[in-house]
Amino acid sequence: MPTCGVYEIVTADGERYVGSSVNCDQRWKDHLWRLKQGKHYPQLQQAYDADPLSVQFNILEECTEEHMRKREHHHLTSSTCINKHRSSFRVGDRPITKRRGKAVHVEFADGRIVDFPNTRAAAIELSCSTQTIKNWCLGKSITYTWPRYNIAEIRYA
Repeated sequence: MPTCGVYEIVTADGERYVGSSVNCDQRWKDHLWRLKQGKHYPQLQQAYDADPLSVQFNILEECTEEHMRKREHHHLTSSTCINKHRSSFRVGDRPITKRRGKAVHVEFADGRIVDFPNTRAAAIELSCSTQTIKNWCLGKSITYTWPRYNIAEIRYA
């Protein structure tokens, strides 16, 4: 059973990255993939490049999907994090739900189905650009990037 909750990635120097996911184990694998590719936050990337074992993944708290973003926001704003700017993606304790652009429907290979209000929300959750989401929804650039996320289908809703 996937662990839903808030997690942190910590370097030996004490740099912290805070995030949340409905599947923390898979999310950690995604972060590792980005680190191995050399495409992560500079502070994490430098620590990983120097010593891969110096980068640790910890689950801060388990929670329901409904409370996940609120708890992530709490951890982002109550401590020093290298990705503290993510707290600005929320209005108060709620994720941005203002509908800008088209809604995105994602079906994961493990059977989960997630409907995002817009491409930006999908991009934040999948840690990619909004242009990547748009390309995926239009059927472009899928073959080499899709397996990383274990996505069975992605389209505009």
